[in-house]
Amino acid sequence: MDKQIRDIKVSVIVTTYNQAETIGRTLDSILAQKCDFTYEIIIGEDCSTDSTLSVCRTYAEKYPYIIRLIENVTNKGLRDNYYDCILRCAGDYIADCAGDDYWIDPLKLQKQHDILEANPKVTLVHTDWEFYDVSTGKTSPSDPKGEKTQFRKPIVHGSDLLLPIISHEASPIVHLCSAMYRKSAIIQAYGADQYPFRHPGFPCEDIQLIAALASMGDIAYIPDVTLLYTVGECSVSNTPDSGKTFDFYYGSLELTCYLAEKYGLNLSLLNRHAVKTLQFIMAQAFNGTDRERRRRFIEMPYRRRFPTGIKTRMMLILSSIRPLWRLCAYLNTQLHHG
Repeated sequence: MDKQIRDIKVSVIVTTYNQAETIGRTLDSILAQKCDFTYEIIIGEDCSTDSTLSVCRTYAEKYPYIIRLIENVTNKGLRDNYYDCILRCAGDYIADCAGDDYWIDPLKLQKQHDILEANPKVTLVHTDWEFYDVSTGKTSPSDPKGEKTQFRKPIVHGSDLLLPIISHEASPIVHLCSAMYRKSAIIQAYGADQYPFRHPGFPCEDIQLIAALASMGDIAYIPDVTLLYTVGECSVSNTPDSGKTFDFYYGSLELTCYLAEKYGLNLSLLNRHAVKTLQFIMAQAFNGTDRERRRRFIEMPYRRRFPTGIKTRMMLILSSIRPLWRLCAYLNTQLHHG
């Protein structure tokens, strides 16, 4: 086994939680890869309450020389689960596929591996992808309006993508589940500054990783569709719980600000993204008549000196009068459910 681990070229991370219905499809799509090198699959099973773990155990028993199953003893959450998996990877390169998404190109890993092998300055290579709507079974393009075209060149300097990535222009410019990146580069970034990767207030795992890799080298792009990204299901960023939604996007905006400062970007360049995000965040606190989250919201624009839009300011005014706030929130809920 030790020799086998040393010979592994690519590690594929699969983080999963309560995805019993889809995790088999994800693993099958990875096992279908055709490569001239050895790869492994690292599954981070995060204490699911359904039968996800049982499915993962079945696959691990069937493919013991490919799959390494990590059975978390406590629920770590997506961010910590993902970075703990990175630290367990044996490959020179890392790819990942979420437990509800799947790859559709059996040559995905081979194509990306070949680019990284031929281009030492490339830290990450990503591909095109499509949305998969579980409610209809239909797929749709990732960039129907061509907004990402200017960023999708065969090879670009990562520094040229830092601002678009951090400001969420044409987001996401890089879908991490379509990517492969150098383990040595991300371990170097992680070792230099663990804060963006581990801070409990930052809910996601991808933006900080992609920004770090963009700051360290070139980014390559393959125009082939290799990934179907599932939409229409409840997830950490898509939940009917207004409080959880508030926390996710509030933390994401804080991460955006941290990264902008880390890489020397002027926060004013984030204003357009901030105005839209702040309105959405405030709407979560407003509709939930959540006074504590309203207080947290008020603090951010002043601290970051972000402008606020008219709708945001209106919600702040209405929510300053408790009975009026409750009435407006009730009417707004009825309007959306009516």
